[in-house]
Amino acid sequence: MNLINIIQGALINIKANKVRVFLTMIGIIIGISSVVVILAIGDGVKAYFAETTSELGGNKIEVSFYPNNYDDLATIKPITDDDILMIEEIKGVSKAEINKDFYGESSSDSSPTYLSGSASIFGQSTSIFAEAYENYPEPELAAGRYFESSDVLNDVIVITYQNALSLFSSPEEAIGVAIDINSTMYEIIGVQAKPASIFDWSYDLVQQASLDRTPVTLVDEAEFAPRSAYIYIENGFDYDAVISEVIKSLEEAHEGINGSYESWNPGDMVKEMNEMISAITLFIAFISAISLLVGGIGVMNIMYVSVTERRREIGIRRAIGATPNSILLQFLFEAMFVTLIGGIIGILTGFVLSQIVGLFLPFTPILSLSAFVGASSTSIIIGIIFGIVPARKAANLEPIKAIYN
Repeated sequence: MNLINIIQGALINIKANKVRVFLTMIGIIIGISSVVVILAIGDGVKAYFAETTSELGGNKIEVSFYPNNYDDLATIKPITDDDILMIEEIKGVSKAEINKDFYGESSSDSSPTYLSGSASIFGQSTSIFAEAYENYPEPELAAGRYFESSDVLNDVIVITYQNALSLFSSPEEAIGVAIDINSTMYEIIGVQAKPASIFDWSYDLVQQASLDRTPVTLVDEAEFAPRSAYIYIENGFDYDAVISEVIKSLEEAHEGINGSYESWNPGDMVKEMNEMISAITLFIAFISAISLLVGGIGVMNIMYVSVTERRREIGIRRAIGATPNSILLQFLFEAMFVTLIGGIIGILTGFVLSQIVGLFLPFTPILSLSAFVGASSTSIIIGIIFGIVPARKAANLEPIKAIYN
């Protein structure tokens, strides 16, 4: 019996038991469709994120200066026009320009909007940059409490997790301690929770009432030198190497400046986000794929039933010359066709479900070619794994016993 006849025989047996086969497929359909929906949503999220961040410029990297004391910004010039000319001479830089939207600070009204300065205690120091808590949602806390109405007459502060570790050995140790910021004592009442990733940016928080009591010197924005620049990298150059050279040149040009130069590459954010999304997607897909195990067991069970019901047929075929391999292949193909057809139905079902889910999401789920091929291949592999044992049982039946038992 040639391969074509074996395949035809497998299809005939599947067609003869349509209801049983369909019920067997349900587990495969549910498992494959679940995985397809999860993968489509994951790919959609990555595409949406890439699209929303593309406007930042794939080759544009921002280099900014962060002072150790924000009060110094009125007297220093961390990035000048000469620096821009110097940066443009660095190999790999196609263009450099000052970020005119990023100045040291500005204030044109009588009410300060932030508090900046340095705080030190027990020989440790850190830079404080606090804004009014009323402008932000309440964050999670690692220790202490949040602001209460009874605090309005007191100068209290909720510091960031990073600043807590800069001054103390643990967040809990910071609670109740008073720190001096610009000659005003602030009691630490809370410490914000540790950021989950580099994308979580937080400020120290104080009351607007405390800011209103803080004496400030009003200055015009023009008095502050810019402290940020956009660096455009030529294609084919290593971004990290070029930016390292840029920062090194700035540090040499402003030797002794009280602060540090740092870079921000949108590509790093996209890369980390994609890795995080991929990890979450694969984990959820793995959990969803457990139903494929149930479906595979169902296939194995139905194939065992089929072997038992067709023992006489198998014995007669063996008696008239059918080889054990041809028997094995027929039953194996039956299992593979059941899981493959179930997989295709599952892929189509998953695609439709993902598009329906997409109606309620800010992005469109994407069924990639790799997901389609992966789902189809998984279906075939399940058929082979869970069909091989019943198929071997059928192939190993002795003709006489199969016919008369």
